[in-house]
Amino acid sequence: MTTTTIQAPGAGGDGFSTTAGNDGTLTIAVGPTGAKVNAMVLDAAGNPTLLKAPINNAAPCFSASYAGTTTSTSGATTKVPYSIKDFDLTNAYDNTTNFRFQPLVAGYYQIIASCAFGGAGASAGISRLYLNKNGAQYKYQDMYFPTTSVPVNNLSDIVFLNGSTDYIEVTAFQNTGSTLSVGGSALLNKFQGVLLVRTA
Repeated sequence: MTTTTIQAPGAGGDGFSTTAGNDGTLTIAVGPTGAKVNAMVLDAAGNPTLLKAPINNAAPCFSASYAGTTTSTSGATTKVPYSIKDFDLTNAYDNTTNFRFQPLVAGYYQIIASCAFGGAGASAGISRLYLNKNGAQYKYQDMYFPTTSVPVNNLSDIVFLNGSTDYIEVTAFQNTGSTLSVGGSALLNKFQGVLLVRTA
């Protein structure tokens, strides 16, 4: 089979090459000279086949943790400040000021949160974890708070975010009649999100 290869080197010989065969296919390879990897093939009809999956930095995905403690007053909601970034592919999570996830890609997102409540209440009650969208309560999960142990609330949902102004935060609530704490362990307190379906 007759082939024609065109090289497009950059600095130091890095770059890409295209190889066209007499069967109508076009192979695109990337990488340094002498060590290029075939990345995509176009058939005779122009249909592409990816041979090397790209790193898709356009797909927001983050994980944050909280190892400190924040006071939770009985009967009031408290924002959980997940201040440790485990990773954040598109820098869509603010871990210093607002502690919110605000991606710039419109779509449906899987959101997961967990939060530990600490301290023994004067009486048993309810601990609650909220997902808030644009400052309004969107979904919550209740857990019974016994006076002798520390419950961990877990919450998950699929949320549509418009890719511009929409954002998600996490708040905690308890009604034990006592001042408790939330947080305390990066292993127990997580806030995560990942794009499932892009819509724009």
